[in-house]
Amino acid sequence: MSTEELRRRVHAATDTIDVPVPDTHDLLVRGRAARRQERRGRLVLAAVAVVVIGVAVALAVQRATQPPVADRSGYVEGSAQSLAALVIQRLDLPSDTRAVGITQGAARTSIGVDLPAEEGHPDDVPSLDASVRWVPKSFVADWTPCAGDQGRCTAVDTDRGEVELTWAPTDAPANDDFVVSGYLTVAYVDVDTQTLRDLTYRSMAIVGDPRDLELAQSVEELAGLVADERLDFETTPELAAAELESWTFSQDGTYTPGGELDLTVAGDPTKIVTRHLDASAEVEESFDGLGVELDVSAADLEPAVVSVYVEQGGAAGARCGGDPTCETWRVDGATVGLAWDDGPQAGFRLWLQDTDEYHDLIWEDPTYPGGDPRQVALPVTVDQLVALLQDLDLRSR
Repeated sequence: MSTEELRRRVHAATDTIDVPVPDTHDLLVRGRAARRQERRGRLVLAAVAVVVIGVAVALAVQRATQPPVADRSGYVEGSAQSLAALVIQRLDLPSDTRAVGITQGAARTSIGVDLPAEEGHPDDVPSLDASVRWVPKSFVADWTPCAGDQGRCTAVDTDRGEVELTWAPTDAPANDDFVVSGYLTVAYVDVDTQTLRDLTYRSMAIVGDPRDLELAQSVEELAGLVADERLDFETTPELAAAELESWTFSQDGTYTPGGELDLTVAGDPTKIVTRHLDASAEVEESFDGLGVELDVSAADLEPAVVSVYVEQGGAAGARCGGDPTCETWRVDGATVGLAWDDGPQAGFRLWLQDTDEYHDLIWEDPTYPGGDPRQVALPVTVDQLVALLQDLDLRSR
């Protein structure tokens, strides 16, 4: 569960100016190609290291005994608001605590909650994000806390099994021009409902190992909350009917604690990419002023290099424009486009546009034979790549 602080881009679009719409994606492709080429060598080496480490950990770690099946008799369909109600209830927060629904659906639901400032940090605006998402059975079977993860990660025991804890301390430069709040994330996989649940708590009071700190939201409380079987797509009738005093549902899928918005990809992008591509991948996440970019490298995909770009709203380049080597179709209410090119940058481009976000994937391969990638023997299928784009959602910091 790696997390990186990202800053929001200011981006507006208008269709009232009578000038030709630029092909923004052609500009993005060319502008990102140089950076990908520069990083490609070290990403491939890193991917090999990840494979070695992952295999070693998998051999060394035995899966913990699964907890008993929770009693969910009488449970009903929940909502983003029911998730927020449970967070406020379990953490004993004021009844007028501001909560925002970020996403709500059959595959993923997430919220953001504003928290009181920690003692000694009056200018801080702590926040808590909660998310529940469906994951494939293979992910559930393979998941072990901290398996293959580097850095600050450990397992925390609860009465519902082990919870993964990761953290990063507050980074305060000497000049105090820009302070990056610390965070801790707890994650839990529920084998009964096949869901991944995570909570991320951000606060300037997180200055070291959160288990050693006296935080308003303790590790034990958050671990117990993320393992609570009610924090799921189905919950108790009481929580499903809850109506909070200060509740809004974001119209653009964002949450702005303290009046400022930061964006990243929800969840661990490395795990998401690895799961969909069936390959041990190294993913580098960056923010280029317009959206979140993921550069993917995996030994199993060589010599191909993959990059994914995610931004809120629509995109002018999300169309074929009559190009005979381009097709579009609909998948689960979203528009999917596929364009291929036999030129010097051999490969193809795949994009997905839904009501809230635009997802763009570029596959670069100097050995690509040309033609429709659905008819070409590749390490992965176009359907796998579409599923990857569907699973990448932006989330606020």
